[in-house]
Amino acid sequence: MLQDFPRAAGIEAVGRTIGHVSLANATNVLDRAGCGAIAVELGGSVICANASAARLFGPFLRVSNGRLVLGDRRAAAAYAQRVRDLRAAPRSPGAEGLRIIIRRGEGSPLVMRILPVDGAGRHPLHGAQALMLLVKPIEKPLRPSCRLVQEVLQLTPAEASLASLLATGVTVESAAATLGICKETARNHLKSIFAKTGSHRQAELVALLGSLTESHAF
Repeated sequence: MLQDFPRAAGIEAVGRTIGHVSLANATNVLDRAGCGAIAVELGGSVICANASAARLFGPFLRVSNGRLVLGDRRAAAAYAQRVRDLRAAPRSPGAEGLRIIIRRGEGSPLVMRILPVDGAGRHPLHGAQALMLLVKPIEKPLRPSCRLVQEVLQLTPAEASLASLLATGVTVESAAATLGICKETARNHLKSIFAKTGSHRQAELVALLGSLTESHAF
């Protein structure tokens, strides 16, 4: 009687296909809204990517051998850690929507939001969870909120306050006066911000931070 049933591997493949259909539909809907979307298995394999995401592909964001590759080492490390965290605890605190900045050399950075997919996005027969990655370029130099800067770049509250002001183009001295701190403290904060963001000059930092508003970070 066993020959009347598909082989186990075949059943798993069918289940995976059913689970992927809803993800493909979701990426198509997001594409019509102009939002790049990439569906990825927690195991690392890319399920599908819409046209808006494909237009952003290049040396710093690409698919190689069926897996997502980030050319920014800091972003790649943050992404890999987030995937490990979700494998260990899919419903852990903060699971909804971690944002990662992908630097692209001299080009405008990308912001990628990681969304765990539940329900129909799961593979029906073995319960593996997937991720929906929303990707958009950062282009307009707007002042980001301190909360968003702290969340995205993992800065301290004091560093985030300084970075948010510097994003508007003011000098370190002016920012220090606004925050009511001495210049030396502000410079020490700036050194720490440079180390955490991989920036080397204030102009690079401004380019990275200038448009981290809620609207641009989904």
